[in-house]
This record gives sequence, structure tokens and C-alpha cells, in this order.
Amino acid sequence: MPLDRRSVLASGVTGVAASLLLAGAPPAAASAAPSAVAYRSVQRQRQAPTDAATGSSAIAAITPVGARITTLVVDVGVPLLACADLTRAVAVTVQGPDGTAPVPVARALTRDEPSPGEPAGGRYVLLELAGPPEQLPQPYRLVRGNTEPMLFREHAADGSIVTRPRVQATSTPVPLGEELVLTVELRTLVGADGAQVRERSRQVTGRSVREPELGQFDEGVLAGPQEGNTLAYRIRRPSRTSRPAPLVLFLHGSGQVGTDNLAHLLSSRGAVGALEHDDPYVLAPQLPSVFDPFDPYDEASGRGGGIHWQSANRRRLLAGLVRRVVEEETRVDRRRVYVVGLSRGAEGALGLVLDEPQLVAGAVLLSGREAGTVEWMSGRATPDLLRPATGTPLWFFHAVQDAVSPVEGTRVNVDLLRGLGHPSLRSTELGYEQRGDSGIVNDSAHNSWDLAFNSPDVWQWLLSQRRRTVR
Repeated sequence: MPLDRRSVLASGVTGVAASLLLAGAPPAAASAAPSAVAYRSVQRQRQAPTDAATGSSAIAAITPVGARITTLVVDVGVPLLACADLTRAVAVTVQGPDGTAPVPVARALTRDEPSPGEPAGGRYVLLELAGPPEQLPQPYRLVRGNTEPMLFREHAADGSIVTRPRVQATSTPVPLGEELVLTVELRTLVGADGAQVRERSRQVTGRSVREPELGQFDEGVLAGPQEGNTLAYRIRRPSRTSRPAPLVLFLHGSGQVGTDNLAHLLSSRGAVGALEHDDPYVLAPQLPSVFDPFDPYDEASGRGGGIHWQSANRRRLLAGLVRRVVEEETRVDRRRVYVVGLSRGAEGALGLVLDEPQLVAGAVLLSGREAGTVEWMSGRATPDLLRPATGTPLWFFHAVQDAVSPVEGTRVNVDLLRGLGHPSLRSTELGYEQRGDSGIVNDSAHNSWDLAFNSPDVWQWLLSQRRRTVR
């Protein structure tokens, strides 16, 4: 059965907007998007603090391949003699949805607190797990979504516009909880009083996973002018309060679209990489659907439309969110507002630079497309389209073998900007044949962000940029 574009568009939308689209009528005010976002509210929900808890627990970190358990803290129950190396006295196995397997331990030591640190006499044994991130235990199950094809506009070989089906799959993280069990076997240990503590077993489940990086982020929702026209986000505020701090905006790709307000934080190091080099604000919004039901494409007029960060409505929401945070968070250093975007997020990042040329102090653009791209139609960018970006330092990354978002899109952007005499422009092209090439630890040449997010040079370059004037 041929796909109907209208119903396909609605498949990424829920509630009132979906019913209107299925009935053939656009949402209210969709045909005439407002020139500015009329905000109703910004809501924030503070997460529980990450104070060290008593008892046994697991500590998870955000790695290039998602959330992984990197450390176990085992409460033995009695004080132990301080020891810096207990690796041979412990063994760990993990039981989860994929079965049971041993987990190598890189280091084990005693601690007086249930948290990482130097060896000290106490009732806790700290175990640092070994191996590359993809082999470490996962605290989440990834649930696939958007697996049915949708119809998108793109250019045919002769330049005409056609619609073709494509899948825009997403991955939503769901905590494993009791499905994840880590068993720690402790051999004979020495107590603080010199007596031997006999072998015993301890279990740590997914219910006791602590996530220090994720715990730094609050949740929020920005409301636009129409009912349901919202943009959920996470925000991290600096731990220091004595001086202005930069703001790093992170924009996710197509795989993290959803309403969980979580997938975009856990899929890569994009939202947390800057924390290793500064104490910044970090703002990470999440798109609720592929298509924008508040700015649908009108075939009669040829206006509206776009996916992910492309639509005029979403670009206004994004710019409005950044400006709202800059205004409300009085410690934001207005000279140091940055944007980082991967894949479709690189489109959004470049769009923000073009829409707000006096706001952004620097941008890192990873595996993106040509400026002006709509759905899968190439942007056919021009110097006039890109001219507003010439005042913002930009660093592009792309793998030559990228088959998802071909490198030609980045090359067009870079060539046009160079032709305009852009004074602070960088472009890095990577080579990829197999996992590990150019620092890419995933299985796709589309992933140029593993290298960038794990490079101190990239973050330090970005965080060193400053606008001379602010608006």
C-alpha cells in the first residue's frame, strides 16, 4: 500500500495535533507562524541530589556509546584494613537481558566512603571495571522507535522534487532496574582489627545505579504560542557561583528524537564533554517528533515544512530558549554562548548561527548538511545565505566515507564561507574504514563526533572563543 504523506507526518505526533493532521486540517495558527515566540512558562524540576548513599551501589558514566557502569561500590559491613590493590581478591559477573558474563576488574581498593577516591580503611570496596565502554554493563535498555518508513521530499537526479520513504529510527533508554544484577564475589579480606573477613557475595542491581553526570541536569519545558507547541530540555548550572560562566548548547541528531528528555544526554558525550574543561551552563533540548506539526508543508503555497531543527517554528523556539536562559540565568557570560550539533543537530546549530549572528561566540558542527537543507532536499546554499555566519568562529567535522550525510554538504558550506573570507574557520575531514579509525568507536562513518567530543583541543578551542560585543 503506498504511503500517505499526511498520515506519515502524523505518525511522529501525538494528541490534538495528530488528530487534526489525520483529519486533513492543520493545527491552529500553523499556516501563519508568528514572527516571535509567545512564551507561557518555563518549568523546571530539580532532580534528586547525587549525595553518596550508604550501602552497595553502581556508578554509571556517559560514554561515547551511551551510559555504562564503570564502578561498583560494595558495602562489606565491617571496617577493613586500608588496601590499595584488591584486584585478585574480587570477581564480578553481570546478569542482564543478554545473559550472564564475567566483568574484568581494573582496580579494587578499600574506601571509607561509598564514592571514588584514594585508598582508605573503611567498610567499602571500590571496584573500577575494565574494558572498552561497549563491553561494560549497560544500565538501560534501548527501545527502538520510528521504525516504519516516512515520506520525505528530496531532489531526484534531474533536480525535480520527489517524495521517497525513509526510516528515521530512534532509541529511547529505559532503565533495566531489577533486570540488571551485578554479583561481586569477595575472597578473604583483612579487617581493620587484623581479623580475617571470610569470603562473601554481594549483589548490586540496576535499582542502585548512581549517575553523577546526569544528576547535574535539571528538566525544563519551554512553551510556545500554541497549545502543545513545546520544547523539552535539560539544563546544567555551574557549581561555582562567584563568576560568569559560559553556556554550551548541545543539539542532538535524528536518533534521539522523543519525549523522554533523556536520550539526547546519554547517546554521546556532546552534552557533558565541556564539563571536563570548564564549569559551564549546558543546555540540551530534545525534539518531540521528526516533522513539526505546528509548521507543516503546504503543497498549494510551497511554504512551511521541514524536519528536526529545520522548520521556522522550531528555529524560533530554539533561539527563544537560548535567549530566555541567557536573560534569566544572570551568571551566563553573554560573550561565551556556544553551540555544538551533530548530524541533524549540526543543521540546527548552523541555523542558529545564521538566525542569531550576534548571539553565538563559536560553533562545532559535526556530520551536518548543506545550509538551507529542507528534509532531504539539498540546500543549494548561496553566499548570501551563509554571510551572517562569517562573524562566528566555526569548526566543521565530517568523515569522507559518510553515507548518511555525505561530506559534500560540509564542503559546500566551507567553500562558500572561505569565499566570503571567513576569518576563523576550521574544517577537519576524517577517514573511516572500520571501528577505531580516526577515534570513531562506533560502527558508522557518519559518526565524526566521537573524535571531536573526546578531543581536549576541540573543547578548549570552543571555550576560548569570545564575542567582542553582545546584544
